[in-house]
Amino acid sequence: MLDVLDKVTGEGDDPTKILRLLAFLIRSRVEEMRGKASKEEVAKAVAGYAVILDKRVKRQKNLTPEFIKVLADCYSSMEKHEEAARELAKVPDPKAKPGTPEEKAYRAVQLTHIRELRLTKNKDNMEKARKMMTAIMGDANPKSPKFGWGRRDLPALMEEGMLLEAEEKYGSAFNLFKELVARLAKDTGRSEAIKERYLECYYHMIYCSTRIGMTKPAKADREKYLKVVAQQVAELVRGWDDDFGSPSSKKRFTALLEAEPALREQYEALKKKQK
Repeated sequence: MLDVLDKVTGEGDDPTKILRLLAFLIRSRVEEMRGKASKEEVAKAVAGYAVILDKRVKRQKNLTPEFIKVLADCYSSMEKHEEAARELAKVPDPKAKPGTPEEKAYRAVQLTHIRELRLTKNKDNMEKARKMMTAIMGDANPKSPKFGWGRRDLPALMEEGMLLEAEEKYGSAFNLFKELVARLAKDTGRSEAIKERYLECYYHMIYCSTRIGMTKPAKADREKYLKVVAQQVAELVRGWDDDFGSPSSKKRFTALLEAEPALREQYEALKKKQK
């Protein structure tokens, strides 16, 4: 496959182009297999594709930041987050001036690196992710010279929230996502991108609230708390033409309701009353 891709693109072409084609093929095949094949078959295929990627990297003499980003994304699509994080760590800080394209690109790399570290679910990697995020967030005082750029960056704030989730700090994560939901609510009609961000933040707010509710010792308290959470889910559904806003949002909430029987019970009971 690599030989064919090399012939198609030509010797003078950017090697990143070959990797993009390869990444597309691997991602498509893995996604297709996850819906049909067994876990063992998927694992075997992923292991094989990892070997192909390793060979491609060895053939590449100059690992540019763009090549590394594409490579990491491909590893991530196979859920090989350790490998993705390892590659992203190789991207050097350009020390660019604030506001320049180079600085913005590196910020995106930093957030992706944190995400991949988080997704490994490894304690040491989580600590690395937290250290990086703390540096990005900096001082909370806007007037401080150490005020972090992440406190005004939506992707950074969302990643901070998801990192708090992974650390099981659900109260702090809930407060952050609740604030983001309130901030984005008025702008959902401006673009699909803002709408999707809003729906994603709403999901995480509900997820954190569910986890908080499940910690209540008494069954009656859990049911009372989850009833309120179920009402919030119902409000979202009603607000988007009796749906969850988008296919990706519906997929997230459907998975959550399947994974949390107590929440699903409250939600189903609420739907019956509304009919």
